[in-house]
Amino acid sequence: MVINVSIVDEVGYYVVNNCRIIQLSSGRLVMPTALHGFANGRLEPGKVIVYISDDLGITWRRGRSVLDLETRGSRVNFMEPGVVEVSTNRLWMVIRTKLGCRYFSESTDLGETWATPEPSGLVSPESPATVARIPSPGDLLVVWNDPGT
Repeated sequence: MVINVSIVDEVGYYVVNNCRIIQLSSGRLVMPTALHGFANGRLEPGKVIVYISDDLGITWRRGRSVLDLETRGSRVNFMEPGVVEVSTNRLWMVIRTKLGCRYFSESTDLGETWATPEPSGLVSPESPATVARIPSPGDLLVVWNDPGT
């Protein structure tokens, strides 16, 4: 059986990488998404939004945070966010940028709201990264392109 479900709530260019929709231990589905709007026929820098489903994907709603940051007089282009469940109620997000490093954000309410993204120590070219939890012992694993190697 195929069910068509509308998820997004505004016109734009949405980016969700492979394997980025995760199911939390609570059963909630979390879909981190980069949204690039259009202005004057061009894509705008991305902002991160999260879509949430509490009924196994039948209905979706947008989380309350929009991760959008200005630095050095221009908007940071946030792209290809990935999320992992760190512990009960706590999620961690890794975000691609053009600024030479990954940015991180954290949620302590199952993805409803997110902290202001901060630059990390993960030096990186503009390329995707993947974050996952190793089942035992529970450590986090981030796979990214390190320009120094």
